[in-house]
Amino acid sequence: MLKIEQILRNEKGENVLNESFDAITIKKNVIIVKKNGFYGLYDVNTFKKILECEWDKVEVKGNIILAYKYSQIVIFDYEGNRILPDAWSKIVLYEKGILASKHDLQGFFRYDGSVVLECIWKRIEPLHEVLIAYMGNRTRRKLFDYDGNQQNE
Repeated sequence: MLKIEQILRNEKGENVLNESFDAITIKKNVIIVKKNGFYGLYDVNTFKKILECEWDKVEVKGNIILAYKYSQIVIFDYEGNRILPDAWSKIVLYEKGILASKHDLQGFFRYDGSVVLECIWKRIEPLHEVLIAYMGNRTRRKLFDYDGNQQNE
């Protein structure tokens, strides 16, 4: 059986990624590559490798990269640095930050990775001016601003 491999060449005919891949997709700021069923990422301008080909899926959302492996999500910046230190079961991006879920608990983080609310809450609802956090199903809610300061109702 034949296998088609793709390379990315510049005007001089040089392979700018120094490898061949099963698939190459060029997006706005990145090059998504696939090799042996796994995905990786390169910078579209510098051709610098951002992520190795070890991910089940890679998504680019604004200035954020979501990389999926074994039903876990890791969040990176465009330099390939992890924004949040752990792998998460669910990530939702909001204008003011990142809602991350793990082991049925939620936390809220800024885009620089700093913590607004620790991952100890049963549910967090990000609203326009406040975060509403619940410890359990029948517990009273607590309000926080986006700096993590508790607010009065």
